[in-house]
Amino acid sequence: MLEQLRSAGDHLHAAWETYIRVCSALQSYQIQRDPLDKNVPSEFSSMLDTQLAFIASYESKIQEIKVTIRRARNYSLGLAPINSLPAEILSGIFQLVSPQRCDLHELSSDKKHYPTYPENLTHVCSLWRRIAISCCSLWCHIDLTSYEPYYNALVERAETHSARAGQLPIELHVVDDVHSHIKRLPPGYDQLDKFISRISARVKTLNLFLENNVWGFLCSVFDTVLLNQHPILTKLIVRTENYPSASIYASTYTSSPPDIEDQDILLDLTEDQIESSFSPLTALHLAGIFPSWSSTAYHGLVDLRLSSPDGRSSVEEAQLISILTSSPGLRIFHFGLLIGSTTDEVMPVYLQDLQVVKIFLNIRSSGYTCPSKVFRLLAPGPRPVCLSLGGSALDSLLFEWELEKFTDRSTVTSFHTCSVLPPMRILLRDHNIEHVIFDNQEKSSWRGFEFHPPYWQLLEMGWPPLQSLHLTRSSISEYDLCRLLEYCPTGIVLYSCHVYRDEGPEFTEFDAQALADAFPTIKNYDHPPYPLDDPTADWDHLD
Repeated sequence: MLEQLRSAGDHLHAAWETYIRVCSALQSYQIQRDPLDKNVPSEFSSMLDTQLAFIASYESKIQEIKVTIRRARNYSLGLAPINSLPAEILSGIFQLVSPQRCDLHELSSDKKHYPTYPENLTHVCSLWRRIAISCCSLWCHIDLTSYEPYYNALVERAETHSARAGQLPIELHVVDDVHSHIKRLPPGYDQLDKFISRISARVKTLNLFLENNVWGFLCSVFDTVLLNQHPILTKLIVRTENYPSASIYASTYTSSPPDIEDQDILLDLTEDQIESSFSPLTALHLAGIFPSWSSTAYHGLVDLRLSSPDGRSSVEEAQLISILTSSPGLRIFHFGLLIGSTTDEVMPVYLQDLQVVKIFLNIRSSGYTCPSKVFRLLAPGPRPVCLSLGGSALDSLLFEWELEKFTDRSTVTSFHTCSVLPPMRILLRDHNIEHVIFDNQEKSSWRGFEFHPPYWQLLEMGWPPLQSLHLTRSSISEYDLCRLLEYCPTGIVLYSCHVYRDEGPEFTEFDAQALADAFPTIKNYDHPPYPLDDPTADWDHLD
């Protein structure tokens, strides 16, 4: 077979070269012929039509041959077809490619963002269907909404998922009707309420998304899950985009009642019932809606994420210190709230296992300080820390001072910044930093960037250069890129970036080849090995 393939290939190559030469000569023939001479032999025109049809007929055959050759090559390299893998390997692959993010809150009438995984696996072939259905962990994520076009379909889908998940814990994701502004429960809610009641003892993760001012539906879901809750609920996610900052309270209190605002959410539960349900939590992700700051929900956490969609949510510094102190084993901390009632001096909270810190900066409101003030409250332990910054800092000097003090008492090994550019000296003086990501930087952002100390001083001070510097979704001038090279001579990588020339018309951009010629040590790619919209997404997946 090997000799036959070699011989056939040689003959095809020779014939193809001859054919190309003859066809190329057609152009010379047309040039030499008198254009006014219309006496073209009919046999010649007929032959051209025949050759065009001949070439066209082989296009599909060439594709078939390419598939056959590639398949044979895969076998020759010892690569196995996916269906030949053991069932446990296939099921592992199915779980590996599961969507990392559920966009149910973006569900629209055109079925965009309608969940289809893992159902689509069951439509490939009988083998995949059998393996997918038997893999209980694939079906643990359940989506529900009060959006009427898909309400019934998602309830039926949830019933299927619940059955196929066996007795495994469930991740329940509930979104209100983002298209309605009416405070009412959806038609046929009893069916949904009964379903949630049946699975409530298995809900390990509760993910609620609140839109606008329609909280009646989600309150009912919240009540049902917490009222029937056994000590299995360990992760709670409550998010909103357009709802004003609010607190979650019980309708009846054994202690003195809180000061309740109009936008606050009242659950039809007692204070003890809520606190008892919250006590097993180890992961808490909140955006705009928060349990009382004194709640047991903030105790014993390993993953705490507090953010404010409208930039107005706040917490008193003493309350935040109490929250951090109540979770000494905290590993992941995201923070984007304003801080009120700060003091001149404070003792940072020692967090031995802290590994990920993401701070979302914003302009401070009257009487409150920027979230960057949280730096002085954190004292990480010996573990390597990944630090991410986003937003903008109003008081840059205060921000830089707090950041510098934090890096001094931490082992920051990875640093990411989106929009905010700290002085280069902070990155260079911390010799533990192995990897830096400058994300979403505009061309004008570099004007205020402190390229300090100069490169020649680095050698005198004994500071090593940066080993790895990624620029993603950014624009930069030729001059500023040259300056970055001084601080990271061999480790700069560009992802989806634009580099502009200093000479010539304004906004003249380097093409890929010109960039490679001008900056041979810089690597340039269109797509990074991580989500382009969130380069730090993998940081939150700790072992």
